[in-house]
Amino acid sequence: MFGTRYVGAIHGRLLTAWSVAGVAGPVLVNYIRQYQIDSGVAKADAYTVTMYIMAGLLVVGFVLNLLMKPVDQRFYMTTDGVKNE
Repeated sequence: MFGTRYVGAIHGRLLTAWSVAGVAGPVLVNYIRQYQIDSGVAKADAYTVTMYIMAGLLVVGFVLNLLMKPVDQRFYMTTDGVKNE
């Protein structure tokens, strides 16, 4: 969608976001679970809120993917690296 010229930058940002999510995600899930248990929710039901949050994030991601559209042709790069204008 963005061309091969920017693959390195896009891949770097993707891996950074993936790493942050890999570290922050389990910490956040554990924090929410512990908060639920401390609030008096049974341990068997402690993940209910977390699963609703994750399902909501999944729906948001799905909608954002549906909203993606191709880049306008005026922003395409030519073989010499200059934008078509």
